[in-house]
Amino acid sequence: MMENYNELEIEEMFNHVMSVIEKAEGDFEKTLSYKQLKYSEQQDAREIILTFGEWLFDYHLEEMASWSETSVRDILIAIFPHKISADISFFKKIVPVLSSFLEFAFYANLQKNGLKLIGVIKELEPLMLNEVEVSLKGSLEEKLYNLGKEMGLDLSSLDDLDKLYAFVDRFETPEKKSSKNNIIQLSVVKKQKNNV
Repeated sequence: MMENYNELEIEEMFNHVMSVIEKAEGDFEKTLSYKQLKYSEQQDAREIILTFGEWLFDYHLEEMASWSETSVRDILIAIFPHKISADISFFKKIVPVLSSFLEFAFYANLQKNGLKLIGVIKELEPLMLNEVEVSLKGSLEEKLYNLGKEMGLDLSSLDDLDKLYAFVDRFETPEKKSSKNNIIQLSVVKKQKNNV
């Protein structure tokens, strides 16, 4: 399907989709639903929502108005747990943030399936958290997060995760850096988006 578009058209489509999501997220931050989120959830809401929307477009070519159950399932189970490098405490924020955002989007007529999708993501939460636990078990990331906990960092916070990665990065050799897999830190995604 995308082969019918040139690179410039794809970029324009992506920019349009993301501008709609960014505006909706900005409007969401002014609502009571947003204010009812825990402070730590508010701190990461923007990155969670923008990354979710971006990946729904990247993997399924869906803009916010037409997000589907199938695509949401794929992003929460197959993409988030394997593409985001974070402790499970971070992943526990995803469902409350997306639920509040989808409720706002539904009542603002921005997402026609919002209420149905809330049910889907709540149903998927245990599966997503299980995926995260399984992928972390015995991994280098698990050891890294244990170090972060010993250092007194809040591993549900993207800012503290950034500090942990910066700390470890100072001690990595160039060979180790080049052999890393392609797990994405949400904070890196955030920095890339801010540079666009």
